[in-house]
Parts: sequence; C-alpha cells; structure tokens
Amino acid sequence: SGVTHNPKKGATRLDSDLKAILIDKAEEIFNHIDRGLDYIAIDEAQFFDHTIVEVCRKLADQGYKVICAGLDLDFRGEPFDPMPELIAASHSSIRLYAKCACCGKPATRTQRLVDGQPAHADDPLIVVSGSEMYEPVVSVVTKSGDFDNPTRLK
Repeated sequence: SGVTHNPKKGATRLDSDLKAILIDKAEEIFNHIDRGLDYIAIDEAQFFDHTIVEVCRKLADQGYKVICAGLDLDFRGEPFDPMPELIAASHSSIRLYAKCACCGKPATRTQRLVDGQPAHADDPLIVVSGSEMYEPVVSVVTKSGDFDNPTRLK
C-alpha cells in the first residue's frame, strides 16, 4: 500500500505497516508508485493545487484504486480548492465527520484558533507554521460569516 501526504500539515497518523511518502506537488506521486500497490491514498488533498485532479484521473486510468482525504471547506466555511473539482471527478465520495470540539455533534466545519481564539476571516488560508490550531466544530459554533465574534456552545 502507498500513502502520499503533503508535508505542509506535518506527519500523517497511519498504521505502522503503511508507508507514507511526503511530497510537495501532486505530479511527484508518479515517482513513487509501482505495480505492487493495492491502492494509492492521498491525505490532505486540499493542500495540492488543481493538478491533483488530473493526477488522480491518470492513476485511476492506469488501474490504481485512488483514495483521497481532505477538507472540503476551509476555516472560513468556503469550498477548499481543489476539493470540489476532485469530488466532482471521483467515482464516489464519502463524507466523514469528526466530533465537534464544543458539543460532540458531527462537525461540519474546521475552526482555526490563534492563541486560543478563532482566526479572523481575513487571516491567510494556509499557515505552514505558527501557534495556530484547528478544531472541528458544528456550523452553529460560528455566526454565518462573522468569524470575529464566534457563538460557542457550552
């Protein structure tokens, strides 16, 4: 089995018998595959550019089972490119949810925290380093479009 992962988010937590290969660009996947693979799993797919879609198509056309995981929405609640295009091009998709950090219900969003406070909507979309932290939340934890004044459930 092969797993690729974009290093911008750090190490992937995997079973010890799975091999993870860190790459920066989707095209690099072709440098690390061989015919002995059962599938190719791509973690943190939202951090790749739109070429990930074509790479996945080519891999599927070559007979590989391709599994992609990634956030479909960014911390602002907006579509996280290239995920909408990747989902549209897929043969099937399954949406999984973490538990909300505030109430335990299925989380539909990811809240970025900066020094324990919700990030501002105008903060950069992707932050490679810093004290930022992410937590899964339900959509009612933050007011629609108002990331400066969150409504947190107790």
